[in-house]
Amino acid sequence: MFANPQTQAFAGLVWRCLLAATITGLACAGLLILGVLLLA
Repeated sequence: MFANPQTQAFAGLVWRCLLAATITGLACAGLLILGVLLLA
């Protein structure tokens, strides 16, 4: 898909950042829901 190795490396970096952001977001949401359930 990417002929240029530099472009491929950049795409990999973006993919990892998106993945990390998604995991972090899910973890934060989970903790928030858990906190609300415990306080409720």
